[in-house]
Amino acid sequence: MPPRAALRATPASATVARVSSQRCRFEPHLLALQVGQSVDFVQVDPTVQNFHLLPQVNDELNFAIALPGGKKRMAFDHPEPGFIKLKSDINPWMSAWIAVLPHPWFAVTGADGRYAIDGVPAGRHTPVLRHPTLGEKRVAIVVEAARETTQAFTLRQ
Repeated sequence: MPPRAALRATPASATVARVSSQRCRFEPHLLALQVGQSVDFVQVDPTVQNFHLLPQVNDELNFAIALPGGKKRMAFDHPEPGFIKLKSDINPWMSAWIAVLPHPWFAVTGADGRYAIDGVPAGRHTPVLRHPTLGEKRVAIVVEAARETTQAFTLRQ
């Protein structure tokens, strides 16, 4: 975890994230955001869709978007200790997960399981690997200035 002073000094990303309802699925299945970063919930399917967010700290939200191309933009005011579950009350098989973090040093792994986090300040850190069903794993690392640091994680069922 970066020092508290670094956390306060990092404004939210100006990049607007996106979660869409398409082909009766939420895409992406896992999204990571920084506190205060905007996210668009977008309806792509030609039928009404429901977005029901179940956070632990932020306010619960439950809204529908009826028309294709319709969207609702919002941001989360507080970090979450785990994941926010996103579900549909219309199609019970639809679900996704949202992580809301207090800093910009995070990544979602690619299909190959790899990740990269740029701009991590030099020093001692404890990165956390979070998985919605397999839990968390923490490993202490030292990041040296202007050097690449590699850390592999393994979670088991």
